[in-house]
Amino acid sequence: MSFKHKFLAYVALFDGTPKIFADVEPLFDAIYDDEYLQIDGTTLDKSQMRTIHKNCLSIGTRATLISFEPFASTNSITYKVRVVNERVDFVIHMVGTVERGKLIRNKALYFSPAPLLQAKSTLNMYEVERKFQALLDVFDGTAKTGSELDAPFDDLIHQNFVNSMGLCKEEVRQQWKLFLSVATKAEMLSFSPFDGSHFSVEIGYSYQNGIQWKNTYHGTVDSSSLKLVKLSTRRMCRRQGGDCTKDKRPRGLLESTWILDDESEDVGSDLAKAVMPKLEGASERVVGAARIMLKLVTTPAASAKVHPCR
Repeated sequence: MSFKHKFLAYVALFDGTPKIFADVEPLFDAIYDDEYLQIDGTTLDKSQMRTIHKNCLSIGTRATLISFEPFASTNSITYKVRVVNERVDFVIHMVGTVERGKLIRNKALYFSPAPLLQAKSTLNMYEVERKFQALLDVFDGTAKTGSELDAPFDDLIHQNFVNSMGLCKEEVRQQWKLFLSVATKAEMLSFSPFDGSHFSVEIGYSYQNGIQWKNTYHGTVDSSSLKLVKLSTRRMCRRQGGDCTKDKRPRGLLESTWILDDESEDVGSDLAKAVMPKLEGASERVVGAARIMLKLVTTPAASAKVHPCR
């Protein structure tokens, strides 16, 4: 089968119906060389293209071939494809080099690469958002032993992960299992990609007796695994239904802003009482990080930087 026929057959698979990438992967490998590189303002290799195509297929992307033309007496081709799904609608115009029957180089023909880069960013982050949601779904407000956390945690978190408190992957796993054991509930409030490797996510947490808090994180990914996360802001309310959105001033890295309801000076003390006994046997770094997270919730309002939630 010629390269053109393989390429046309592959594009036709993107017909708007969700598909499992494993079903089309042999044809993907028949088209893209192992040394493949794409240049369009950033550089993508075959592995990264695999992730993007997998994400496209999973959400039912439709690809329509507009043109496909070889350059006479060369191993180069040019093609245009329109890509449409629930997240993007754009046209790619590429010039590629074919060697040994496979595409080995591609370059985008754009006066400005912004549309393609924005679309690529959105698609590349779709898998990260999905994995993040699967992890947060474990935190449904019921106390658990922690084994339920392992599979989605390992699916999302990179082996070389580190957070802004300096905790590695296994230390963060301990910390998250700790809060899972005391019936913490977590909900993704927003997920915003900055580019193909960076995003911002806001997560709302709640604990019994109506204690709520929100954290905003900035994350860095490698392929579709979370490699670095930095806490940007933190806000807290005592009662469910309290307004935790009044203070929207920009905050520096790791600067915590807790907005506490003013009806109780020991807000959060019951959360601390539930969490701290479970720290026995944890590493000093995990204990220290947990204490930092709980510090302002266990500090009387008179001595903490407290803003009424109203």
